[in-house]
Amino acid sequence: MHRSLTAVTVALALVAAACGTQSSEPSSATTSTTPTTTATAIGTTTTLSEPAVDWDEIAAARYLVHGADGVWTDTGQLVWETEAVFGPDTLARDRRGGFVWLDASGLWWLPSGAAAPTLAVNGVDGDLVDVIDAPSGPVARMGYVEPRYFNLTTGEPVGQPEGELVGFDPMGNVPWLAANGLRAVIVGPEVALDDEGQPVEIVEGARLVISRDDEIIADLPAGSALYEPYARIHDFDGQRVLIARGPYEPALPEETFTLLDLTCGACATTFRASATWAALTGVDSNWDGADLAMQPRQLVATQLKTDDVGELDDGVYLGFMVTDTVDANRLSFDLAVWFSWAEADKAARDDGETEIPVPDGFHIRNRSNAVWSRPVSASVLVTSAWYNQATAPDTSGVEMPYVEFVEVMQGGGADHLGVLVADPWWITIEGGEVVRLDEQYVP
Repeated sequence: MHRSLTAVTVALALVAAACGTQSSEPSSATTSTTPTTTATAIGTTTTLSEPAVDWDEIAAARYLVHGADGVWTDTGQLVWETEAVFGPDTLARDRRGGFVWLDASGLWWLPSGAAAPTLAVNGVDGDLVDVIDAPSGPVARMGYVEPRYFNLTTGEPVGQPEGELVGFDPMGNVPWLAANGLRAVIVGPEVALDDEGQPVEIVEGARLVISRDDEIIADLPAGSALYEPYARIHDFDGQRVLIARGPYEPALPEETFTLLDLTCGACATTFRASATWAALTGVDSNWDGADLAMQPRQLVATQLKTDDVGELDDGVYLGFMVTDTVDANRLSFDLAVWFSWAEADKAARDDGETEIPVPDGFHIRNRSNAVWSRPVSASVLVTSAWYNQATAPDTSGVEMPYVEFVEVMQGGGADHLGVLVADPWWITIEGGEVVRLDEQYVP
């Protein structure tokens, strides 16, 4: 995630250049550095306070990202400026509320509540796989296959401690085990390559599998067809999982990141970045794995390339409601296909669009006028991005009664609910019946 440095950082650089000074320690600056201005007889001078980490900003964030120019919150606030390092995994939670990252100087540790990070291990390189909460203090694991371990308190190399939560198996899979006993792993994909090593067919797509012992809690598609077939987990806290999907080449490609909450049916947040690692905020969840509410619509949707299909099996599909057919027992919809990010750009170009990259990172393909009709389950669940817009706006989706959905589709309801008629919907079909409807928020 590349962003320009703050004005304070630039000012510090200019002052250092003017004075001709050099420091043997890496310099850092944050957005929480606040200049104070004092009037004097000869003009105005600016005094800069020492850089300090804003833990209120971190507490308000869902995740942090480490890109080329620093560690940032998901709201765009700089936590700490870093010296760029490309390639290896570079950010992890310390499982005590703090964070560890790798840059060109070495391994930095930011304990929970600390005003600034410390350079825990000077000059170390490789993949920062995980931080193990050992009795003697947090231990950083560097490397997947032949790992090295460093005590962050002392900076000294140590033997493998107990409590390691990120594994590595002979198939190249990297399973994550959370403190609550849930395990997350990306399985696959199986990709057919041409003579030049480029993917030409997805034989078996990548899948995100959440399990406890031998019980599978969730098994979801994690790849994105030929454009982003490969996926990897960035963090897993037992309830939320951060994954990134991207191509095998080029090196350090732009990837689609997705944050999923297993307990929230409408919660799936995406962003795009290259040369970036991400980590959740907070400690591991104590969720017991019950009451799974997983419905990340774009992720679990049946992967179609065209809306001109011969049949619809059970699955999750995007469609526009044919409003005059919606009643208490049945509805009809015009099937469409949703494309995101890199796939959206290619699909839009194929459909004759000229604005590339596409606005807001999505493209809807709706070439066929075919209408599909399905009975509606008596227990159908409906979530809407606009249902409570007048009282408590929440575009991630809130539950609404199906009877009110029918009323809106038939021309009733408050004015702001008219958006529900025009918006596309994610339609979940099980056993030939519609069991779930989720309105897709369109910017």
